[in-house]
Amino acid sequence: MLLTGGGGELYPLYEGKMIHQFNASFKEAQYFLDPKAFDERLRSKEIYRLKQDLGLDNKEYKELLKSIYPKMRKEVAEDSFIKYDRKFIRLGYRKIASDTNERTLIFSLLPKMVGCGENMWQHIPKKYILENKQIAYQKISHLRICFALGIFNALIVDFIARGMIQINVSKTYLERIPLPQPSDSEILENATFKQIAHNALALQCYNDKEGHFKDLQEEFKIPQKEIPTTPKAYDTLRAKLDITIARDVYKLEKEEFFYLLESFKVLNSKQPHTIALLKSLWE
Repeated sequence: MLLTGGGGELYPLYEGKMIHQFNASFKEAQYFLDPKAFDERLRSKEIYRLKQDLGLDNKEYKELLKSIYPKMRKEVAEDSFIKYDRKFIRLGYRKIASDTNERTLIFSLLPKMVGCGENMWQHIPKKYILENKQIAYQKISHLRICFALGIFNALIVDFIARGMIQINVSKTYLERIPLPQPSDSEILENATFKQIAHNALALQCYNDKEGHFKDLQEEFKIPQKEIPTTPKAYDTLRAKLDITIARDVYKLEKEEFFYLLESFKVLNSKQPHTIALLKSLWE
């Protein structure tokens, strides 16, 4: 399944080092996946997820298939409703990190039609449901994914994570971080939440030279003029997003935020201009 080089219809295998914050093209893929072998390997995992989502044991699952697809072989029936994660835009993050790096949490959107290696985590982009007596799926909205992208890449969230994470960024640690988890309607009804999702996607689109997320930009109705065109504009938008999340979501005061900034020793050393920009933009 794992092949070196590229070409044909092979899928890139994403590794943690290939992404950075808001950037799915930080480094090029070194390995590629054969689509058929890739799906065959994931098939049993996908069926396991489906049974969990529907709350079925093996016997109940078999009975459900017989009732919905009485004339189909089990494998043929499953092919009709399985939706592999590669068909969705996902939120990915590096598994390996360190509290001594510039940043601990590294999150990015992941393009469709890519696989993920062992040092890259991704969120599950959909949930299987029963709808009109058929097995269907309900995808996680792009709005919530982009909101989460902005939150997880924020300095204040990184600051909290550093108190727990030493090397491996795992789901266990992320679940301990106090995070806003609004529904789609709550994001749309809250101007701050909506702006966080909007700006997070704009930052991702700045780094998206291949156009992986062009459709997402159109879905959010973000005009091209709102996508940063220079490093300075990009840094400014990032800084404003960090400040918005720290001040309006986590309710930090100016002095508290400045103290937080000073705690990022490596960031202060390597990117003093970033720290200076953040301080200058706090109103």
